[in-house]
Amino acid sequence: MDNGMSEDRQRRDGVELTVGGRAPGAALGGAERERARDQRAWLGLQFVCARAYVRAVKDRDGRGYTGRCPKCARVVRFAIGPGGTSDRFFRVDCGA
Repeated sequence: MDNGMSEDRQRRDGVELTVGGRAPGAALGGAERERARDQRAWLGLQFVCARAYVRAVKDRDGRGYTGRCPKCARVVRFAIGPGGTSDRFFRVDCGA
């Protein structure tokens, strides 16, 4: 389908209804599962305390993003909802 969007963008935005010729919800093999995981939506988190960058992936239920500090293991959650922001990168200081 040529609608001006890349295949990755189509898949990420839910436009493409099959992945590798499989119906949505079909079981994926190891390599396909790895590619699908890499295509999940994410937020970039810079943990100030750990001096590290981490990707927070969208939760499976689609209601938010979850990330974990690599130094102290504190969990941070970002909810998805009306009145939110379109920003994709955040600085987090968990005080560790």
